[in-house]
Parts: sequence; structure tokens; C-alpha cells
Amino acid sequence: MRDMIRQIVSAYQSIRLEGQGDGYVLFVGKEPDSKQPVTIKVLARTLGKEPQIAARFRALSQTIRQLNHPNIAAIRDVGEKAGLPYLVTRAIERAKPLTDRLNQPWAVDEAADLTMQVGQALEHAYNKGLVHGSLSPEGVAVQPDGRVTVGDFGLAQLLDLVGIQLKQAASPYVAPERAAGQAPDPRSDVYSLAAILYMLLAHRPPQVVQGQVLAPGRFNSDVPPAMDNLVVKALAPNPAERYPDVKSFLAALGAVTLAPAVAKVPAQGVGKAKPAAAGQRCPRCGTENQTGRFCRTCGSRLPQPEAVSPSALLAPSEASPGASAERTPPGPVTTAQEEVPTPSINWPRSGAAKAAPRTEAVLKKTGSEPRESAAPPPSRASEPILITTIDVGSVEVGKGVEMEQTVIAKPMEVATGELAAMFPEPLAMPQLDMSSLAPAADQTMISMPEPPPMPVIDWADIAPPMPEVPTIEDIPIKREGD
Repeated sequence: MRDMIRQIVSAYQSIRLEGQGDGYVLFVGKEPDSKQPVTIKVLARTLGKEPQIAARFRALSQTIRQLNHPNIAAIRDVGEKAGLPYLVTRAIERAKPLTDRLNQPWAVDEAADLTMQVGQALEHAYNKGLVHGSLSPEGVAVQPDGRVTVGDFGLAQLLDLVGIQLKQAASPYVAPERAAGQAPDPRSDVYSLAAILYMLLAHRPPQVVQGQVLAPGRFNSDVPPAMDNLVVKALAPNPAERYPDVKSFLAALGAVTLAPAVAKVPAQGVGKAKPAAAGQRCPRCGTENQTGRFCRTCGSRLPQPEAVSPSALLAPSEASPGASAERTPPGPVTTAQEEVPTPSINWPRSGAAKAAPRTEAVLKKTGSEPRESAAPPPSRASEPILITTIDVGSVEVGKGVEMEQTVIAKPMEVATGELAAMFPEPLAMPQLDMSSLAPAADQTMISMPEPPPMPVIDWADIAPPMPEVPTIEDIPIKREGD
């Protein structure tokens, strides 16, 4: 057995024994050409010499190789060495198994998204004629970007060919009929997928009391009642009461309306953004007590609070005198109305002059109508550059409402008047007589000699004569008894 396993794994580099699973030995290595990491699962028993088992293995191997889906771990090879089956799949770097994240809190929409991705992988396998049969969080990997990959497709069928029974009777993700030894079918995968969703929502395996499955909403108030109903139906002990396949289960899951919870934000001040709470939660991985802009665990961007509009929180009639003084910009106040300048835009100078910027009047408690200011306010040195226009020979840089010219190129001056008389006259162009360059009429043209004739070679005189080929009559035949 060890020699056969050594022959299988010797085709890969950096081989390392990862462990022993339920009926197989797991190795981790790299492909020699692409240097990509792979996982190699070698079954613990041989196929045997029965022709029917060999034919079933060939058909199953061909079906496994046809799997090609972004949510399915890429199949690199499936075959057998001296009757010992093995399965090689691409290992995804930086991806973590779902078992490592089961203890983390999951939002309802995140759990539904993961279930959708796993269900799409199962549906693709069904279209190829393959049922998973052993779906569990150990075979689901989550990448840092949130994409989910499912592995171990066809492993349950391979173990069944060599006569290995899965020891998953106590697993909460195995359907009751599978634990009883029945063959896998789409309804058993529906049960396993719903059990994973139940674990993400309720943070515990499916709870059964007196033959009835408790809804996950009893342990998580964020779960809507429609999702409770479909999870309970998918986890029915009787396969006939479940969804017929994963496609129907995903259709019911997609019809559930998931309304995200809206947190009430108290007013923190006019025109100021609400500071991030110390207990902020990452919407992807669910890590609590997050501060800053990115999650410490998965690196995803955290939701940032938006600025609170003054008109949304405080009306002019409800503002207190103290608050009104805080919003009033510094400066002398001479009338009952105070003019607050709006940001001025310095348009490029092209064509007719543009209208002067306007200022809006912010009403106090007087109730009088706003009036228009006569002149724009003076610019400040801290204002950013608004408009930059480039003309021929200069560039105009806008500073608030002022314009400043900066010379970037000056045209070269041309000598005129008395200065032009000081320059000498340009030299005259020489006149060439082209007729003197033409050949004379009595000049003899140079002619090329005729090429020599090609020699004629008689190859019969050069090549050696061919030997005569003997006929059948010339070959002596030795008979028995002579």
C-alpha cells in the first residue's frame, strides 16, 4: 500500500502528509509545472478486479473532470494507480475552511449569500449528473474576497466504489437517510445545505425537539419568519417533505426579503459626521468592536457614517440662541440679517463676461426676506485653486476670485526698422546647369557581358551503377530433408 501511495504522490513536489480523513489519506503538494498548490486524496482501498466496478469508476472519473464552476474547487486529476483511486484538486491560497468561522457572528444577508454560492455549485454538479453526498463545513472554503469554493465532489461515490462507509452518523450535517446507509440524492444535499445555513443563523446545529425542528429565529431575532419556514422545511426528517432539489431551495431563499437593520443615529452637531462607535461590526466577517476604516480580520471596508445635514436636524425656527451663535461665522453684525457667502466659482474668461457670484442671506428670527449682496467677499489665502485657464503665452491660475498671470513662454522678438538694416543680405542660391550633367550624344554606353551558358551534366556518368536486384528464381531455397 505504501509503495502505491508513493507512486501517486511522486509526480508532485513539496509533498507533505496533512492527515487522514474518513477513508482516505490527505497530502498537500505543488504541481511541477505551474507550481500551484494542490490537495491529493488517496483512498485507503483498491477498486478490485470486477469489470463492473472498473466501468463505474471510468464513468465517475469522466463526470468529475467535467466540473467547471467558479464555486467548485478545480479538479486537476482523478485516476487510479494499481487499482488505488486518488483525487487531486487545486488548493486555494489564503482561503479558510468554513469550520474556522462558525464561531464568528454572521449577519442574515451574509449567511444567505454563502448559502447561495454553495447551492450554485451543487446545482452545476447536478446538471453534470453528480450528487455531492457528503456536504459539510469542512468541504467549504471562504476566500478573503468573500467567494466560496466547495470541494470533495465525487468523493462519496469513490468511497462507495471501494466499499468504505462514511462514519458520519453523528454529524448534524448528514441527512437521516444518509446516516442509515442510503445512497445520496439531491434531497440529502438540500438537508446538508440547510443545516449549514441553520448553523450560520443560530450559531448552533439544528435543534430537534420531539421530532420537530426548532426555527433558527428562536435563537436569532434578525431572522425573518419566511426564512424560518424554508429552513424548517429543508430540514424535515422525511425526504418527501423537503424541497425536491437545491434549485427549488435557492428559489425560495431568493424570494425572502432581507431588510438590513437601520441603527438610530443621535444628533452629534450640525454639519459634523457622527464618530464611529467603538462597537462597530464588520458586515462581512462579523468581527465586533471595530474602529477605523477597515476590518482587522478580513480587511474589508467598514461602513462610514455620513455627514448630518443642518436642515435635516435643526430647523431655523427651533434653533436655540446659543446654537445660532455657534453657526454664525465670526465678524461684525450690523443688521438683523447676516450674509453668509456661498463658494464662488471662477469661470474661464472666454466670450462675454460672466455674472458676478451671488450670496445667499441666512434668515435669523426676524423673518425678513433674503437679499442679494452687492459685491463678492474678498478671497482668502486658504482657498483652493478653482479654475486654471491656459492661453497662448501665459497661464491664469485662479485663487478664489482673484486672477494672477504667470508667464510661461515669451515669443522671440523679430528685428525690425534700423536693427534689421544692420543684418547682411542673405547669400544668393547657386544656379546649376543641369544640361552639363547629361551624357553626350556620342558617348559610348557601358554594356554588361553576356552570362556564360549553364553546363550540362550527365548524371549517368557520375552516379555509380545500381546493383542488380535478384529475382525469386535466383534465390536458392533450402528444403527439409536436403
